[in-house]
Amino acid sequence: MRILVVDDMDSMRHVIIHMLKGIGYDQVEEAVNGQQALNLLMSRQYDLLITDYHMPKLDGLRLLEHIRQHEPIAKLPVLLVTCEDKRSELESFIQAGVSGIMFKPFTANTLIKQINWILESMPDKQQANAG
Repeated sequence: MRILVVDDMDSMRHVIIHMLKGIGYDQVEEAVNGQQALNLLMSRQYDLLITDYHMPKLDGLRLLEHIRQHEPIAKLPVLLVTCEDKRSELESFIQAGVSGIMFKPFTANTLIKQINWILESMPDKQQANAG
């Protein structure tokens, strides 16, 4: 499974990547903002996007909206990572078609549960393929 991790904070990206690799996902790439992520998504195929909400250039919500409006990647599962707890903000993500939401701080166990839930919720019932 190829995963793209997007966060403008180096430390947070590295924590998520380290967790993913620790649970068996070794095809992990990273982007520092939503615009860089969008460029990567247009040029490579990914099975899952894990993105922060608050980022420069293109935030997580705008990134999600671009993804859902662009047919080749419109069905890409998107896991939002945020410390945001405003109901209105979270409802915007739900309306835009987010696949899952994970609140900071989180554990590797939470990450595993979110990924499994997203994969099990996909129409083709894809199983998580580590590696």
